[in-house]
Amino acid sequence: MTPRSLFLIIIKVLGILMLYQAFVNCKELIFHVMRFLSSTYEGYLNMVMYSLAVVADATVVYLFIFRPEAVIDRMKLDQGFYEEQFTFAMDRRLVMSIVVALSGLYLLMDSIPELTKYLVQYFSSESYNKPGYSGPVYELHSIAFCFVKIVLAYIFLTNHEYIARFITGRREEEDSM
Repeated sequence: MTPRSLFLIIIKVLGILMLYQAFVNCKELIFHVMRFLSSTYEGYLNMVMYSLAVVADATVVYLFIFRPEAVIDRMKLDQGFYEEQFTFAMDRRLVMSIVVALSGLYLLMDSIPELTKYLVQYFSSESYNKPGYSGPVYELHSIAFCFVKIVLAYIFLTNHEYIARFITGRREEEDSM
């Protein structure tokens, strides 16, 4: 294994772990957009800041997962090592598969308590029992995002080998040519 291939793995792992922050910022952006559409809203700066955060997160995640070579080349991470080759007896796809599964487990562990909290708040609100009332919009919004995160965690946990093959596949095809 070369230092470049080790940095490829590390950067892709960081990209996968950064998906969580991207979801959090996306959730907040959608919350502000919903408030903007529902009534008079004065938090334009919040909406702009979360929009910028979502764009920045999406760009960094895309670069880290699908274009780590550009990051390594730009930052010159693979230069200055004394050894060109070193032994590391783990397949790149196996490492990526483990990281995807752990990311799914982390996402699941993070979203289940959050979902429980929002469900308790929603069902314990006094206005929940009024006919025609659908609950506070922010609670329904948060509940929906918790379900999305749980579904995403389920996909990560059940398809971690396929996702790892997808992420590492393009690089391995370039290596074989």
